[in-house]
Amino acid sequence: MIRIINNSIKFLAGLCIFSILCFACRAKKFPENLSSVDGNSKATVAIIPYSKSQMDLEDFKRTRLANSDLVLLDSLIEDFCKEYTNSLDSQSRKSFGIDFSLRSYKRQYVPMVNKNGEKIVWANFFCNDPVADWKREIVYVWDGGNCFFNLKVNLTKRECYELYVNGYAANSSPGLMYSHQSHSDSHSYEF
Repeated sequence: MIRIINNSIKFLAGLCIFSILCFACRAKKFPENLSSVDGNSKATVAIIPYSKSQMDLEDFKRTRLANSDLVLLDSLIEDFCKEYTNSLDSQSRKSFGIDFSLRSYKRQYVPMVNKNGEKIVWANFFCNDPVADWKREIVYVWDGGNCFFNLKVNLTKRECYELYVNGYAANSSPGLMYSHQSHSDSHSYEF
């Protein structure tokens, strides 16, 4: 009887280890283009720790992003940007539309936790390297159109909000702020 129990325990332990290994191998991983503040020279994504002196947001604290957070973040942003771009008329789409298949963006993610314990990420996107040390310093650009945009993502609620696409200084075109209320079909734009 004891031998049967021991064999059953060994079998179950082996099955658990096998299941964990299978699940880990099948899990979607974030691309190797990721750089934390210390890393990778070919990176297209930098995670910058939240600092009140850089962001001036009240009631936020630093946090980290797990691989699963990065995968979710990427998915939410791409879906939200498609929805936003599809909501634009054809003329606005040229200047303010965001199409990840047409442009290669570098990304800065600043993860934080708000006073309600929700994980928020401020995501900043740009087409080129306007700052030599973009992996450590937040890039702020005031024109450049859809080559530069940023938004906030609430990972806890799985919502994107406050998308801001830069305007163009050459033709005095202001930027475009897009808000979408996830509980309704209303959209609002601010120029």
